[in-house]
Amino acid sequence: MMDFRLLGPFGVECEGRPVALGGRRQRAILALLTMHAGEVLSTDRIAEEIWAGDPPPSATRTVHSYVSRLRSALRDPDGGEDQLVRREPGYVLDVDPERVDAVRFERLVGRAVAALDAGDTESANDGLCEALNLWRGEALADFAYDTFAVTESQRLDGRRLEALELRIDTDLALAWHAQVVAELESLVVAHPLRERFWAQLMISLYRCGRQADALAAYARVRRLLVDELGLEPGEELRLLERQVLEQSAELA
Repeated sequence: MMDFRLLGPFGVECEGRPVALGGRRQRAILALLTMHAGEVLSTDRIAEEIWAGDPPPSATRTVHSYVSRLRSALRDPDGGEDQLVRREPGYVLDVDPERVDAVRFERLVGRAVAALDAGDTESANDGLCEALNLWRGEALADFAYDTFAVTESQRLDGRRLEALELRIDTDLALAWHAQVVAELESLVVAHPLRERFWAQLMISLYRCGRQADALAAYARVRRLLVDELGLEPGEELRLLERQVLEQSAELA
């Protein structure tokens, strides 16, 4: 069975071993079809996407040639059906959606949210950890600035951050605040304008008995937001600062 990887540099693995996919443009075609797995993409659309709206006269012939090579690379060694299928007016990657890591990620996150809604915080945390462990770097890292991939790359990276925020929420709900302080310190450096990470850091520090450090974190993010955006922190952070100052029982 082959696994298709979008959550990091694009690639395909067969039984855990990487599959050779050829040159950059050939690999880009397969990445595009993987992003739309199960959907028929016309040859014209593939050419438009891969050549950023300016395909050469030979683009159609080149697409057919590249796809032919990809079909050979993806052929099931056990003699199964082709996964890259010719279907008018173009091609489709006809695979079990579970073999695409981005699809599996979304399913696991959805299941975790359902568990959280049902009050099962530990199962939600386990599911979110499993989902986040599918990531190997930024989505479509080797094509992240190509026009055909940039929107999907940004969407997936945003979903990863949302899942990470939710996983840390479950960590805090399970009283694992001491374990996430170092991670949150790194996250606020990597994503300094993402206020939710700052709020989680303040809560973690406060629950570790570090009230002064929690207030210092608020001062850091306030200074950053004012300097970078000319804005005061949002309502959540302002309320959190008051609760820390008052040692509110709600933060326990």
